[in-house]
Amino acid sequence: MLRTFAITIFSNIRVLDRFGRYAVEEFLMLLPNTSRQEACSLLDRLRVIVADLDWSAFSPGMRVTLSAGVTTMSFGEHAETILARADTALYTAKAEGRDRIAIA
Repeated sequence: MLRTFAITIFSNIRVLDRFGRYAVEEFLMLLPNTSRQEACSLLDRLRVIVADLDWSAFSPGMRVTLSAGVTTMSFGEHAETILARADTALYTAKAEGRDRIAIA
């Protein structure tokens, strides 16, 4: 399932974007030279693509959703600060019902 998810994401992002597993069920995506609005649009498109996939080969009736937290980076910010902001936004998306994008 994770392989299908990853292939789907990689096939729908730019060559310069970076995507990888960050925790058990969390992933991190870096989108260089991308505005907050462009990032939200991309993630919303990915959210729909993932939801529309047929996951029944893994388990009958299985549904996979994508929740994301979006933030932008300012010059000189520490990685921990950026990750904390994105993580807070992610948990906001999950608390609001999952399968959505939240902005920090």
